[in-house]
Amino acid sequence: GPACYGLGGTHPTVTDADFVMGKLDATLFAGGRMALDLASAREAISREIAKPVSLDTELGAAGIAEIVDENMANAVRVQASDKGDEVESRVLIATGGAGPLHAARIAEKLGIETIVVPAGAGVGSTHGFLKAPIAYEAVHSLHMPLDRLDADRLNRMFAELRAEAEAILKLAGSSGGFVERRFADMRYRGQGHELDVELPARAYGPADASVFLELFNEAYRRNYSRTIPKLGVEALTWTLSLSSPQAAAEAIREPVPSPEPAALDGTKPIFDTASGAFLDASVIRRESLRPGSTFSGPAIIIENETTTYVPPGFGGSVSGHGHLVLKRGKQA
Repeated sequence: GPACYGLGGTHPTVTDADFVMGKLDATLFAGGRMALDLASAREAISREIAKPVSLDTELGAAGIAEIVDENMANAVRVQASDKGDEVESRVLIATGGAGPLHAARIAEKLGIETIVVPAGAGVGSTHGFLKAPIAYEAVHSLHMPLDRLDADRLNRMFAELRAEAEAILKLAGSSGGFVERRFADMRYRGQGHELDVELPARAYGPADASVFLELFNEAYRRNYSRTIPKLGVEALTWTLSLSSPQAAAEAIREPVPSPEPAALDGTKPIFDTASGAFLDASVIRRESLRPGSTFSGPAIIIENETTTYVPPGFGGSVSGHGHLVLKRGKQA
């Protein structure tokens, strides 16, 4: 693990970089149950990152953070480009133990104006696990050109996949009312990449060859703005997804909070990558925040499971349901 954990790790990690930059608190990390070792983090970064390229330790840490943030921002750009989408008008939702630490810098790189750090962001995956329906995917590889579609074989195959999936869901305590979805990985003959195409979940017949072909063409047109006439289409992998019923989403009406400045728990120096220097940042305990509390960067908002970094040029408030809403270019 990270050198700063004191558990035997000697190589620098992103956590070590965040700690050296001042974004993590040595005594409040994980609710104070785990002390962090600053000397070990500095030594690891200095030895393996900073000294080899004649940088100060803080600049070495900032370099680690910048590379990581750029990699994440670039991954979003690639996904958006592949889908013909744009991200500037979107809201960035930050979850996980480290997501809120890096969200603002990623938003700056992507031109995103608004960030939401939900209540319980540090255990967001656990919330999702507990709320998500029980589900299982059964997969079978079978190469089948659509112009030689064997509907009987497909029906037998999907019946076997359904039986496999049902057995697993019943073991997990789900009793019935299952939701079934089917997919096929399809491509034009000779291509090296497939598209995931959703199929109707029912018994198939010979006429479904044209149904599958049209579904593939729709997906191909959606991704590439065209199709390739007279080129055969083939399926390689077939998937049956079975899940327990999804509970209906509960309508939530957000109360309107009254704005008030957040209570500060002192200040601490944090290294700012834009200026290349340490700045005095406000320290805010998340449990002290109430709906309507406002804050401005530079600041760190500390809770047991994560820390939110609010850089200069960002401000925000707490929503009626306790979520942090950060705005770029807004000061509280």
